[in-house]
Amino acid sequence: MAEQYCEKWVQRLRAKFGDDVFATGETSLAQATLDTLLEKRKLLVAADETTGRLVGALLQPLPHSEAVFDFGTESYADPEKQKQITVPPQLLKKFPGDVVQAAAGRALAAMQAAAAQFIGTHDFSALCASGSSAAAHGDTVRTITDCTVIQNGDLFTISVTADGYLYNMVRILAGTLADAGLGKRTPESIPALLESGDRRRAGPTLPAKGLFLEKVDYPGLDDV
Repeated sequence: MAEQYCEKWVQRLRAKFGDDVFATGETSLAQATLDTLLEKRKLLVAADETTGRLVGALLQPLPHSEAVFDFGTESYADPEKQKQITVPPQLLKKFPGDVVQAAAGRALAAMQAAAAQFIGTHDFSALCASGSSAAAHGDTVRTITDCTVIQNGDLFTISVTADGYLYNMVRILAGTLADAGLGKRTPESIPALLESGDRRRAGPTLPAKGLFLEKVDYPGLDDV
């Protein structure tokens, strides 16, 4: 009896509001929201910490939610904490008095922090694809002297300077940085990743589109 009564009201509401009505057993409101954001290519940014966490709890478990929802839900009034995030000037103009951070800005900060963790001499087995002759001989120690991420609009440029590279090392490194930008890993997880030497714990091997060798330096050559 109760189910029939509820179904009656569902039909009435559906007749009035159409597809905006969601009933038991159908697409959830969270999934419908995500689908709409993906379709319209819109970004949802939650500036309020409490509301943001409630929304995040519903959206974050859904596939591809990182593309349309900013999980950086915390807002800071403490001047010292404000220095930890990068606030796009256009958002400050749009929301005067609020300290908010869009997903792209948060992604850049996370990628830059993760990139810094790769600098130094390490065993880069975790960033080496299978089939590498160097890995087969245990020659997997390399020194990265610089690793940077620069953003220009929707374009993220990753630059890596090292004394040598393993098979697909830069492409896997870039995939790992992308994971950090998407919130799938923290920058602090990089040292443990390198220590493990486990390729499965690193990010995906990004396509070689846009990958190129900028230059080769030979120590002492300028003195010849």
